[in-house]
Amino acid sequence: MKLARKEIIGACEKQMLKLIVKNIDKSALKSAIRDKYDLAPGDDIFCHGGDISIKDGEIVYRLDFSLQVGISVFLDRSGENVD
Repeated sequence: MKLARKEIIGACEKQMLKLIVKNIDKSALKSAIRDKYDLAPGDDIFCHGGDISIKDGEIVYRLDFSLQVGISVFLDRSGENVD
């Protein structure tokens, strides 16, 4: 017996993910990116997708971000990359 339409549930899930993204703490997100990936994200961080998943038996929300990253590249005087 179906109690709700699949389309309504899907629309509500998408709306919930949009609300999470809209209210995410960007400074905390940048800090997490720095800590986990050792990257220096710029101000342009965009969420381009997300989903509800299960990880280790727990419901989680996956948010997919695109971001600008600041990196430094070192070259010697011959133009060779220096690690």
